Amino acid sequence: MSEDISQHTDSAISPAYEVYRESQQPVGLSLDAQRLKWALDGPLYSAIEVMQGIGYDANIATEPYGDKTASNTTWHSVSQSPLTEPKTSSVIVHIDILEDWEFQWLEMHRFCHDPEKNGEDPDEFLFGELQDYSSDLDKEEEPHLLRCCRANRPRKKCETLLVKASGAFLTIHDYVSAVHPWLLRQREDIFGAEGDLMKNESLVEDTKLMPPQSIGPNAQPPPTGSWPKRQIQPIIGQIEEPLIKNSTSSKTSTKTTTTEDPPEPTASPREGDPMQNEVDCYGGLDQKTEHTRMDSAIHDFCIAIGSSGDVFKENYFKSLTYTFYHSTGTGVQILISLSVDPGCQFKYDYDLCYKYLEVPVNSCQCGGVNGKQGGFLNNDCYEWRIDPQTTF
Repeated sequence: MSEDISQHTDSAISPAYEVYRESQQPVGLSLDAQRLKWALDGPLYSAIEVMQGIGYDANIATEPYGDKTASNTTWHSVSQSPLTEPKTSSVIVHIDILEDWEFQWLEMHRFCHDPEKNGEDPDEFLFGELQDYSSDLDKEEEPHLLRCCRANRPRKKCETLLVKASGAFLTIHDYVSAVHPWLLRQREDIFGAEGDLMKNESLVEDTKLMPPQSIGPNAQPPPTGSWPKRQIQPIIGQIEEPLIKNSTSSKTSTKTTTTEDPPEPTASPREGDPMQNEVDCYGGLDQKTEHTRMDSAIHDFCIAIGSSGDVFKENYFKSLTYTFYHSTGTGVQILISLSVDPGCQFKYDYDLCYKYLEVPVNSCQCGGVNGKQGGFLNNDCYEWRIDPQTTF
């Protein structure tokens, strides 16, 4: 049983946020902290607005967090409210998207080039030794990919920030006054991690970012997966969301049991694990086509095969061919297929379908936007194929 550490007086120093978590006691944002509407842009006094309640309503005016004059800045009264409930004395802040950036970049680029087959072009691709290689943290085999598609590997961009209370407990102002400039200093990296990892293109400069729940005391461990996460959401135009959504806490329940033996469990069909994705690219004299045609065929295929709620059971197979004409009278046919292995299932999801099929498009023939030949993507449950076959 964990020790209850939540009882303390205002005159005592509050426990650190991590102490609560290690004791398995819930910590959430205070109601005042949930009233912040925070944009990652500009000076602190203008970057935050204070809502009347924890839900944003465009018809209800917000109040400025700071009132700056020539001589000083006056902060809103909520600035001295506790950041969390229960109160904490410190918190370690993570930026999930940066902690996950190197992994996601490698996932996107690891199939781009084979130095043994294709040689090396230092401007385009570079393989070599990682000077700070760690067998515990770096799971990849040699040679290490250091540069791909004219961009350097975003090596170890993760950084944490310890925010300490200025008094007995961590206030909202303690937190935002430390975190806001820290995030602004890393704005370029955040834009890079949030952009197009395959093309190595950052977000456009006027994109507005809003720190979400993943930056703050409710932050979860960094996510993993095969596609970039959006832990800092790009917002175009007016921001209409608070800093953090309402926090939730887990609930436990008890139930009586009998002495009867439980029925033998039936194995549930599993779903594919993107962490096991492997790509086999077409190449050589195989048919090539433009990226936009591959994208269009993927879009049509992912719409055609199902709708929300559909579940494709084991041994499912679907193959469709899409024809694209050129103005000169020639064209290309693109075959796309999906097969589901025994013991598996695929719950239809358009976005997931699109992501799977984009991998053999974006991870093969990386020398340019076009000239795509496609290939296969396999994991523990699925085989996806995209193949531009015929010119006519």
